[in-house]
Amino acid sequence: MKLTYYSRTFSSLADKEKILDKLREVAEELEDDMKRNGWTGRTVTLKYKLDTYQGKFSLHFSKQN
Repeated sequence: MKLTYYSRTFSSLADKEKILDKLREVAEELEDDMKRNGWTGRTVTLKYKLDTYQGKFSLHFSKQN
């Protein structure tokens, strides 16, 4: 198993639509990077921090065929 880690920092967002737009942008960049590098995977982990600097994680798994 190989893990790849990539981190981005951007200014705080409070508006729900702006947060969703940023998530779409990051997901599209990840998709492009994976295609360009020939990577495949089943798990994406999203780590985010609140404006209080409290860290949160969200794991997303794809279903196995």
